[in-house]
Amino acid sequence: MSCAGLTSIGNTLYQKPSRPRASTRFTLFAFDTVENAKAGMKGLAAEERKDISGKLKPLSIQPGADEMDAFAGTYDSTAMMRIGSVVVRMASAGIDRPADVQMLAKLQVDRIKDAAAGENPDT
Repeated sequence: MSCAGLTSIGNTLYQKPSRPRASTRFTLFAFDTVENAKAGMKGLAAEERKDISGKLKPLSIQPGADEMDAFAGTYDSTAMMRIGSVVVRMASAGIDRPADVQMLAKLQVDRIKDAAAGENPDT
């Protein structure tokens, strides 16, 4: 991944405690410019595809991101999104249905847009 202009990284984990278990980890990469974020997303998506074994199927989801690359394996999914100068890696275990991936991706996109507009995404 291109780290040019990377200013901060953060992550959070959402986990469903009941069976069947499922979890999603959101990792956010903040860049100093949109151009650096575009390069960072391109590199991160390439690494993700290389590191995941097995057959991948593309997922067609539209969470409102500026750029999107999503795919699923047998029981998991990954979505790479860019919203302005923020890149999100959403890695899910036990979640591979497009509707579920779409819902979780939109949740994160909306939170980033709220924060960028100066609003508290937790309210």
